[in-house]
Amino acid sequence: MEGMTIIEWLKTTRTEEEKRDLLLNLDIALKYLNDRGIMVTSFDPNDIEIIDNNIKEIMFNKIDHMSGPSDYIIKSNIYDEAKLALGVYLNYFDGFNDNFLKNNYDEFIFALPPDDVNYYKGIIVRGSSVYLSEFDLEKRKRDLSKLEEEVKGSSDDNISDEMYGLMEINNDKINNKLYSRIFREGAYANTSIVPKVIILLGFIICFVSLVLYFFGL
Repeated sequence: MEGMTIIEWLKTTRTEEEKRDLLLNLDIALKYLNDRGIMVTSFDPNDIEIIDNNIKEIMFNKIDHMSGPSDYIIKSNIYDEAKLALGVYLNYFDGFNDNFLKNNYDEFIFALPPDDVNYYKGIIVRGSSVYLSEFDLEKRKRDLSKLEEEVKGSSDDNISDEMYGLMEINNDKINNKLYSRIFREGAYANTSIVPKVIILLGFIICFVSLVLYFFGL
């Protein structure tokens, strides 16, 4: 599998629709992990890859077991994802001050898809914890209900969920393929702790060796 980071992906000019599709699939991957007790520890765009140039195949390279209240962790993941989304639309990744962003949210909405302005306001300003994919699905359902009302009595008054794209929200097969080895081996790609573990093990080995030497064991 070959991957490119979000930063690399954005080096090619992308439309708003392409960016939203990327973020929607990224959110689906996030929910997939969160539902399995896994948190994303870095939303740095250099730590997230698109595999084989397929935006449905999103690989978070820094993940770990949830260590704390899951509701708080999920809320934090969704908030960090929202800041990443804003960065993707603005093509700006030098960091956002949380208080400034919250108090000046309206200054950024020009960069967002109009239908998503209230969603991101809920996350960034009001502290909501709703996945973008769930918001998107509910919006599709509302649009479908409205459309069904409009076509009632016509020859095409039976619009299925599949026809309206409501079945495309699930990427479990793809995410199973991407993350199955990690789950199976417990090899969570939280690379930030690996050097610390190696150093700690080195100290332990040295200490045990010295004890054995001094006591002649």
